[in-house]
Amino acid sequence: MDRSQLAWIGLACLALVAAGCLGSEEPIEEAADAASEANASEDWARPLPEDVTGLEPLAHVENVEAGAGLDLHGDHAYVSGQNSGFHVVDVSTPEDPQVLGNITGRYTRDVDLVFQDNRTIAVLATNGDGMLFADVTDPRTPEIVGEALTDALVHNVGQVPGTDIVYSARSTGDQVVDIVDVSDPANPEVVDTREQLACHDVSFGPEAETAYCPAHAETQIWDITDPLDPQIVSRIHNPSMQIQHWATVTEDGETLIIGDEFAGSTDAAAGCLAGVDTPGLERTTSDPVGAIWFYDVSDPTTPVPISWVAPPVPADNTPPAPCTAHFGEILPGQDKIVVGWRAAGSVLVDFADVRNPEILDDALPVGDNWETRYHNGYLFSGDTERGLDVVVPTGD
Repeated sequence: MDRSQLAWIGLACLALVAAGCLGSEEPIEEAADAASEANASEDWARPLPEDVTGLEPLAHVENVEAGAGLDLHGDHAYVSGQNSGFHVVDVSTPEDPQVLGNITGRYTRDVDLVFQDNRTIAVLATNGDGMLFADVTDPRTPEIVGEALTDALVHNVGQVPGTDIVYSARSTGDQVVDIVDVSDPANPEVVDTREQLACHDVSFGPEAETAYCPAHAETQIWDITDPLDPQIVSRIHNPSMQIQHWATVTEDGETLIIGDEFAGSTDAAAGCLAGVDTPGLERTTSDPVGAIWFYDVSDPTTPVPISWVAPPVPADNTPPAPCTAHFGEILPGQDKIVVGWRAAGSVLVDFADVRNPEILDDALPVGDNWETRYHNGYLFSGDTERGLDVVVPTGD
């Protein structure tokens, strides 16, 4: 079946005060050095091939037991490690990354960074214990400095770019979205709670005037010209998606990609293009299972479905493990996206012909790939079984 036929379907403390806030006795000069280290030069960056066609594993990070949501900045990867806590990893030598600091004893599943003058704050989603705010200015000694929504199920977090505003994504929790001001991370303020839907994730358009809220049964497009007062512009319903789980938009803001978390990433999600009625054969089906979907959102008030794509089930997927789209990122300047596709690993998709997107390559299929992110010419993969890996995009 031609896929196109499926179209129906605040400010930080001063240096001396900050040292006191953190309970540290280090001199002001050392605190300044730590802040500089957190945003160190990126001389190790490599040029991204003009046409990425493949993926090649480069390194596995030791001492990161599990990986989930990631953020990357400067020389560092910030890894929410589920039951293993939270990790800051020096990736300035991509072939030999080193863990610098940890926060243990707290479950974390997503991370977003907020930059405040000379201080860097990691906002962490804990699932059942709300949000944590960790000062990671010195990556060697990350420290929790504040908490919010401590009695809420915060599944993921989304920081409005360039602001101190963070949105909660409660997923299956209360049907609300919390708007949190973190200008003082030691005393975050919940400034509003919108009873509109529990987003599973929140992402943002290139000008940070539009946000996307995939929320299980639908994806909402928001106007966030005023980030304290998001307005729903349109809703996307698609009966072929089980759980609208995650969304990202192209640099021109015209194509929205939505991932379907088939069966909630449980072991029942032995999906992708599996067909239980064709054992031993090339297992494909005319129906999308655990796929990513492409929508034309050039008019955000009227999103139009274009196509979908999903990889084949991994050959060694026995016993069945989740094979479903999870989190990924579009490569800058290219019509390519790399997706953490759970048991299928990191999967590279070419959508230059958006009506016929094509799987180009995959890497790290042995594990449970949660999220793949791009930074400085490399890809970083958070995996709940493997931890953290570094992958090189290859091509011309």
